[in-house]
Parts: sequence; structure tokens; C-alpha cells
Amino acid sequence: MAVQRLSIVLVGAGVVAAKHKKAIDYLVKRHLAELSAVVDPNEQAAAALSLHTPVFASLSACLAEVKPDIVAITTPSGTHAELAELALTHGCHVLIEKPMTLSLKDADRLLQLAADAGRRIAVGHIFRYVPLADTLKSMVADGRFGRCLYGDVKVRWGHDQAYYDQAAWRGTYAADGGVLMNQSIHAIDLMQWLIGEKAVEAVAMAARQMHDMEGEDLALGIVRCTNNTYVQVEGTTNTDPARHEASFALFFEKGDLRVRLSAGQIEAEVNVQGRKPVSGKALLRQAVFAAVRREGIGIVRHMGNPHTFLYLDLVRAIANGGAVLADGQSGRDALATVLAIYRAAKERQVISVRSAVAFPLKDMVGVPALNPAGRQADDKQTETGL
Repeated sequence: MAVQRLSIVLVGAGVVAAKHKKAIDYLVKRHLAELSAVVDPNEQAAAALSLHTPVFASLSACLAEVKPDIVAITTPSGTHAELAELALTHGCHVLIEKPMTLSLKDADRLLQLAADAGRRIAVGHIFRYVPLADTLKSMVADGRFGRCLYGDVKVRWGHDQAYYDQAAWRGTYAADGGVLMNQSIHAIDLMQWLIGEKAVEAVAMAARQMHDMEGEDLALGIVRCTNNTYVQVEGTTNTDPARHEASFALFFEKGDLRVRLSAGQIEAEVNVQGRKPVSGKALLRQAVFAAVRREGIGIVRHMGNPHTFLYLDLVRAIANGGAVLADGQSGRDALATVLAIYRAAKERQVISVRSAVAFPLKDMVGVPALNPAGRQADDKQTETGL
């Protein structure tokens, strides 16, 4: 039976939109979708992203003329909630770049709207769609490692000042956040998905060390999860911009697994007590062959663009009535963990993840502890015993 070709509207024509466009182009070639419009206030940028595609300056103007099946939102994080709500109220499925929103109240409102309308929300937590991730998830789920004891996440995603100077909203708590919300949420989501546990409470510290911006460029946290499992989190944009790196390590009762992403290359190692270590190259090879068997040889060119697999997942979920791997609830869960870490850093105490519902990201504005001068004042107060 032929699959209906879905209509997609792409909202936002910035840097990440190019990855979405590549994914949509793949769907077009597979006769699974069509790009019906691009939306951006900068209509020149929108037109450059996709020639011969209708361009609109606002989503409301677009939806007055176009009736898409999917609205993909790639705009600054602070605009996600309003745009997604508009799309859902017009009967569209939505794909929202991470983070889903900047407050749990907004996320919960979108989840309720989607449930009421029978629409799906997909969130751009693309680490779940890296080919190796599904293999590792299956290995953890089959019980060979035993119970997960703790995990370690490091995101060293250096940016120079020019990155934050590109736009006034970058690095602000109203529209973007710092390294925790912007760069580290991918890894936090992946870790929670792999271990299959819910975050319960967090302790943390955050600082602004090198950049002229509102947000933090260093965050360190410990998250306690269900089943007596713990996760350490390190995120920073203070490292070399030419050497982006993210690493994950999980330690279990009967073994461990380690994954490192650096310069676009994936390294992995899996150890189970009493068995020979499994190399990441072998696992990655198996994952690539499985993707080719499932999608055809053309998918090889998209192995480095996880957005393609995200779009395929959403399109098939819509067609088959199934669930999306990176769905709205998982987006909300990752957001709750990140907001709890932020609140812990602000209040300098153990914070319940449940309490994050009352802590939107904008509540980080003006936190003295992030300011180097504020840190120095604290140090001086400690030294004098006051």
C-alpha cells in the first residue's frame, strides 16, 4: 500500500535548519514528504535555504494559506512554545528542536494540546538517532550488564565569543540558555534513555568563566535517578572550538560501556564481565549494515545527519499510528532534569526534579553566583569568616 506523502513546513532558516533541509530532501526523494513552505522573518535567508519553495515571514501567515501535516520548528528556543502551540491548534504534528520549551508549564501545555488533537510531538534529541545508540540501548535492555549503578556525561563543546555575538538572543535565559540548556541537554537525554531511569533530584554548580553573555559556560552536576542510580554531568563551552567532544560512560553491576564523539567520529567500547570486550568499530559496522538493510544504500550519505532518522521516525509514526522515539514526553523529561540542575546551581542545595515545574529558565536571570565578580565576593566572605 502506498504511503501518503506528508506536507512539511520548515520554520526558521538558521544554521540548524540546513540539517533539517537535508533530512527533508531525503524524504522527498523517497516520496515520503514534500516541503510546502519555509518560514522566517528574514525572507531572503528562507528563500536561499530552499529555492522554488513558498516563503512566509510568519507561521500565522503561512498557516492561513498552507495546510501542512508537519510543522518543523528550528527557531530560537524561547519561541518554541508559542510556535508549537499555533501549529497544534491548526491540527499539525510538530517537530521541535531541542529544548522542547524553556519551562515545564509550556511543555505540559503542548503535551495536552497534542493529546487532545491526536497529534504527535517529536523533539530534536538527535543523539537517540545516532546509529550506534539503538544497539547500545538494546544491549542495556537485555540485562547482560545487570543494574546500572552510575553514569558520567561530559560535553566539551567549545565556542568563541563570536558564536554568542551572532545574535542578541544567544546565551540569554529568556531565549536560549547557557551550555546546560543549549549544548548538554542532548547528552542528558541520551543518558536517561539508555539507563531507563527517571531523574529524582540534583545538586550542581554553574559559572560564567570566559564569555561575555548572560548564561553559564560551565555547569557541573550530580543527578540521582530512580533505582539508586546516579549520573555526573559536565558541560562547558570553554574548550577549543575546533575540538568538539562529548563522551558517555555507564557503569553496571557486571560491566560498563563507553562512547566518545569527537570531530564527527564515534568511538565505543563495551565490557561485560567474563566476556571479551566488544569494539565500537564492530558495533558501528553492524549498525550501519542494519540501516542499509532497512532503508537502502542511499541512507549511507545520511549516517552523519541524525535528523534524517528523526524525520523518518516521525513520518512512520504518523503513517502507522506508532510512537516517536524522541517524543514530547521524553523532551519534557530531559527539560525537567536540566531545569532542576539549574535551580540547584542557583539555590546551592539539593533540588527535587518535580519542583522544576515552578522554575522556568528565565528565573536564572541575575544569579550572582554566575558572575565572576560574585564568585570573588563569595570567596572573600569565606576568607574573612563572615
